[in-house]
Amino acid sequence: MKLYVIFSLLAASLCAAQSNEYLRPTADANSTADLSSYLFCFNTGISTSTSLSTVYTGKSGAGPTGSGNTQTATYSGSASYNQRIFSSWQTTTRTYTSLTLNLSLAVPALPGTVDAGYSLDGGSTWVELTPAGTTQTTYTATITGANLANLQVATCAEAIGTRASPATIAVYDIWTTGVVSNAQPGVQVIGHLEPPQRPLRSLKWNRLERSFLAADVAVRALDAFSTRRILAARCRCNHEMFLPGFIANHTAALTAFEGGMLAINYEVSRRLCAHGRHRRALALMVMDVAVVAPWAIRNLFLRN
Repeated sequence: MKLYVIFSLLAASLCAAQSNEYLRPTADANSTADLSSYLFCFNTGISTSTSLSTVYTGKSGAGPTGSGNTQTATYSGSASYNQRIFSSWQTTTRTYTSLTLNLSLAVPALPGTVDAGYSLDGGSTWVELTPAGTTQTTYTATITGANLANLQVATCAEAIGTRASPATIAVYDIWTTGVVSNAQPGVQVIGHLEPPQRPLRSLKWNRLERSFLAADVAVRALDAFSTRRILAARCRCNHEMFLPGFIANHTAALTAFEGGMLAINYEVSRRLCAHGRHRRALALMVMDVAVVAPWAIRNLFLRN
């Protein structure tokens, strides 16, 4: 019984295993690109700003961390725009089941206009993510299937008049979160989408699996009956080897235990089948029958 619990929990943990990978850009620079078709950023009056490499340099794991690094545009008789583009994402050799872009931004100085966006094609087209909060806020976008080599992020501030100056945007952190599930290491498949898994409701047991499921039910029932039978023997010469007394010495508790183990076996096998792991599901049921049956049958021949 103890062996069965260990094997069942191990199989369940393998089915649910997944992890997150956090990557960041490795370069940022002033940009004079005209993004006015997509963002509030133009290629005139660009004011030079210092590098915001501290947004990503030396960071790892989920963000945001650190303090904001500001971009400021100040009106001085003509419109001023301060625009930076983050690019050259860290590479990965993992397979993502989902991918999210995260921008931690704030707009501490109003009334100037600020904007942000991202590009999935190396800067040819852009998607706007307009920051609006005066306090630090993380903006997210689902970009599953994107090639990180083509991912870019733009942030900008614009001051187009004395009443809209200065304009400041604070950039705290920029990173992607990739969910990795049962990926094979060493195979670079950036942007590759895994085939969709069959939903649990489409599960179909085959005849062999149904047979062993029925056998598992029978063996568990026999184990409960035979255990109580020998423990209730008039000779008082038998004892339970594995289960504690508060389970083995009470019919209701023993029945609940056997039913619970059967339910765990059923659910784990069902999920394995739902993900196309029919051999593992069958092996789990066969293993439970093989472990429990000898003890249940042995109990029948002990002194009663």
